[in-house]
Amino acid sequence: MFRDIIGRSQGCFGSGGDDDQPVMYRTVDGGRDWARSAPLPDPPGWVTQGGGFTLRPGYVRAAGADLLVEASGARGGNGYSYVFRSTDGGATWRYASNLPRSATDVAFVTANRWIEGIEPDQSLETSDAGASWHPFKTNYSQAAG
Repeated sequence: MFRDIIGRSQGCFGSGGDDDQPVMYRTVDGGRDWARSAPLPDPPGWVTQGGGFTLRPGYVRAAGADLLVEASGARGGNGYSYVFRSTDGGATWRYASNLPRSATDVAFVTANRWIEGIEPDQSLETSDAGASWHPFKTNYSQAAG
């Protein structure tokens, strides 16, 4: 079973360790064969270093013809999250945007519209692929309160 299903026979997942840049893997034949993509590039201001200063990719999401993946990491006691985009089925990835907060899940509604749902008064939305963010009204609440 694929971690990230893109289509009927396509899948993609990310892999990362404590010492290397994260690498994406993709399949187009239902998982029989997997191809390794180039590593995710370091985003602006981030330098991959051994000892755990690496990014960890999340789930890959299809948004039209594009694939999007969030990758997060920590350095100096601070967390950072970035979005990467592939326009060639996951063969190559490029930095797309920073996320305003670290360690929060982002929902990729379309290739350009993303929602970071937290609490009703803290949720954010972008309609320009992360170039700008604005408050997003929601009635979402966490079950734990």
